Amino acid sequence: MATALTRRRPLAVAILFAVTLASLGIGPSGTKSPKRAEVTATGLSVTALKPGASAEAAVVLEIKPGYHSQSAEPLEKNLIAFTVTVEPPAGVTAGKPVFPAGHVKEYPLLGKLSVYDGRVVVRVPLQVAADAKPGDVTIAGTLNYQICDDKTCFPPTSTPFTVAAKIVGPADDAKPANAELFAPAAADGQPATDEKKSAGATKPAGGTKVGKPIDPKARASVDAALDASALRPGRPARLAVVVDVAAGFHAQSNVPGEKSIPTTVDLKPAAGVAFGPPAYPPGRDEAYVGVGTLSVYTGRAVVVVPVDVKPDAAVGSTVTLAGTVTVQICDDKGVCYPPLKLPFEVAATVAAADDPVAANEPELFAAGPTVGPTPGGEAGGTVATAAVVRPVTSPAADASARAERNPLAGYSLPAVFGIAFLVGILFNVVPCVLPVLPLKAVGFYETAQHDRLRSLSFGAVFGLGVMFAFAVLGLLVVVLKVVAWGELYSNPYFKSVMVVILSAMALNMFGLFTVNLPTRAYMFSPRHDTYFGNFLFGILTAALSTPCTFGLFVGVLLCAATLPAIGGLALVVTVGLGMASPYVALSATPELARKFPRTGPWAELVKQLMGFMLLAVAVFFANDFLQRAVSEAAVWWLIFVVIAAGAAFLVARSVQYGKTATAPIVAVTIAVLMVGTALAGAWRLTAKPYQWQAYTPAALAEAQARNQIVLVEFTASWCTNCHYLEGFVLNAKGVQQVVRDHDVRMVKADLSDTAAPGWDLLKNGLQAEGVPLTVIYSPNLPAPIQLVGIYSQDDLRAAFAQAASPRTAMR
Repeated sequence: MATALTRRRPLAVAILFAVTLASLGIGPSGTKSPKRAEVTATGLSVTALKPGASAEAAVVLEIKPGYHSQSAEPLEKNLIAFTVTVEPPAGVTAGKPVFPAGHVKEYPLLGKLSVYDGRVVVRVPLQVAADAKPGDVTIAGTLNYQICDDKTCFPPTSTPFTVAAKIVGPADDAKPANAELFAPAAADGQPATDEKKSAGATKPAGGTKVGKPIDPKARASVDAALDASALRPGRPARLAVVVDVAAGFHAQSNVPGEKSIPTTVDLKPAAGVAFGPPAYPPGRDEAYVGVGTLSVYTGRAVVVVPVDVKPDAAVGSTVTLAGTVTVQICDDKGVCYPPLKLPFEVAATVAAADDPVAANEPELFAAGPTVGPTPGGEAGGTVATAAVVRPVTSPAADASARAERNPLAGYSLPAVFGIAFLVGILFNVVPCVLPVLPLKAVGFYETAQHDRLRSLSFGAVFGLGVMFAFAVLGLLVVVLKVVAWGELYSNPYFKSVMVVILSAMALNMFGLFTVNLPTRAYMFSPRHDTYFGNFLFGILTAALSTPCTFGLFVGVLLCAATLPAIGGLALVVTVGLGMASPYVALSATPELARKFPRTGPWAELVKQLMGFMLLAVAVFFANDFLQRAVSEAAVWWLIFVVIAAGAAFLVARSVQYGKTATAPIVAVTIAVLMVGTALAGAWRLTAKPYQWQAYTPAALAEAQARNQIVLVEFTASWCTNCHYLEGFVLNAKGVQQVVRDHDVRMVKADLSDTAAPGWDLLKNGLQAEGVPLTVIYSPNLPAPIQLVGIYSQDDLRAAFAQAASPRTAMR
């Protein structure tokens, strides 16, 4: 999975409040959280830095008892790795940091993890330039990690550190220093033993030489080799397990056909090292008479296994890397033989960190597959090799990490449900839903004139409609996972129904349905005085909220995805309960409803003004259909015209009905706000400062091949937050300048259609929840940066700065 820098800025006040508290170290209870980890020491391996010489810097992080962090090599790709960024002073170059090996532990609620706990020592190699100027210098850096306890994970943390140093002249002395930080076992938090300290030099041992011909009587043989002549503490290595298949035979690949036995490699535990998951070469599809097409290995297949050498591996000791290969051999006539378990073994010596180590069998570790002769000399065999891509994460692999995907991590379950309820209440103030509230107030008033209980029952049924819509959404998105967030609004049939209903409701507000229309016409404008009408109105209100509430809802959805299915569904329904609660409260208080204007010109004016707002929303949902007749810019100006017409209508009627100057003044003030907001939006949204390229996999690959920074904006015509980001963030003049400075390729993945090519990248490639999403690819980064939901211009500029900086690729 691509790791990513994710900056989530949900619109929900509740989620923003929760994340803010977490960032300040304040827990759900409102009390200051304890410091879970802190830098306790830094140091250099020498008393001074000398021009032209190398050294090491070390930083010690103490993790408090009861807590742990993910290690530098988590067991799952979507977890946040422990990383370090270093900013060396002028004249000093920092190398690849050396991390301790993680401890694999099982947690009841978190599963098996590779973690650090207690004392963690990270070392950074330094090289001083030959012309470095003498003087005091500071090596600055940041440790980036995520702390968890045995039940939950807290927001990712970045802890700065500095190492004071001095560059001296070539003739000055520089002696070893801080031996306790640079002993072989220091990185695991354990003092080095005398035996480890006094271990002597080692002789190189790269393992068994590979390349001997196959015994003609054998169908397959196995050998193994390391990629280096020796192992070194704290340094990664690779083990090649080589399966040679005799001519006329083949082995099932690691991903064979149905009912076939795959080729697998199993490693035995070894002291001082840990193994990563084997990387298998791809099989080759071959057709065999009577059997069909199979995925097979022929000739030579090389499986590469990552080997992590622990920092406390004893220098001078011999480590035996052993295991078995399970393989089934068949001949080319379709006869398959019993599976074989072929053992292999490599003896390797652990060398000191500064001992010379030579490359061993480099041809086995080249990226593949390639085609060449079999070891026995027969032409046409396949030499399939698999390159190991070790997980590399940026300082915040937040985009896809579990805790960053869950902004509510660290809060109790009751608190999470309380926040979800508050988020639902806030749904009622988004632009798509706001016109509904006064309409329902009028409806409850009409009912409340007669019977309080009947009014309350209508409100309850309306609330059930809202909750029913959220229950269906939760079932499809969270439980069954058959629909991506917002994908429903890319369906043209669904959008057509929404446009018809909204238009009918707007016409009803204008009084069209006061004439004798067929009864079926009322199905498009649900009535306030029937149970079924209120239930439909509840569903419609929930449906209207979805395009406007990604920033509010995404945190709840991400949290729901971490819960059991029934819990996740209940959390989504709780949002619906929160959204319905103001309407139920309004229906239960007919005294408030009676304070609304009774039937008359002012009540009609309110309804008609809401009709203009509903008509503007209908035009927004019809965006895709209208663009077939007019331009996209024309659609935005049409929405402006509708809102401006509503504002003019408001002023004209207020002058007509008002007996004093107060009503016209208030009306003009509201009209100016309406027109000004609509004008600013249309102006920004119709500006075209960029030459956007439509997303296709080929377009993205071509831009990356040119080593360009690429911004991919995932958007949709129905997504109001997407339009806000494009108009007021991406199109901002300051951002335009940054785009030009960095020669950014601007790519737009429009997801307005369910068949849009961007859906596959969104759901499968990035494993994202929905739009808006902005992704920045950079040749300097091992993984893309993801900006999810609403973000600011500063966030975007910071992301561009990281994408343009080579230091961000350092590991």
